[in-house]
Amino acid sequence: MGEVFRKIDANHDGFISIDELKTALSEEGNWFEMKELKQLMDSIDVDKNGKINYTEFLASSLEKEELFKVDNLKKMFKLLDKDGNGLIERSELQTLFTDNVIDEINGKSLDEIFEACDKDKSGSIDF
Repeated sequence: MGEVFRKIDANHDGFISIDELKTALSEEGNWFEMKELKQLMDSIDVDKNGKINYTEFLASSLEKEELFKVDNLKKMFKLLDKDGNGLIERSELQTLFTDNVIDEINGKSLDEIFEACDKDKSGSIDF
């Protein structure tokens, strides 16, 4: 996947722009209207900065069925659970946001996401 990303990222800035995406898709014989391309970008561009980074590219490449298998969800949970205590604290989620320079995901702030996931209002999220 890294090789594919680097090929699409023509200017090698670490991001895929809408123009780079359009070029790559057209080279493969896929033609899209600009409106369709913008919708595609919006669905992949999680941090809404107008370009696709490698993490977003990888996430969009995974099959949803594979992504949401229980074993894979447990692995993702363990990655977020930095201290290994079986819970994801707000600070661990904050680290994810800060490390990836994400202010919002789909228009929701960290507080909104954490509140929605913290079903028992314990201040942490368990699997």
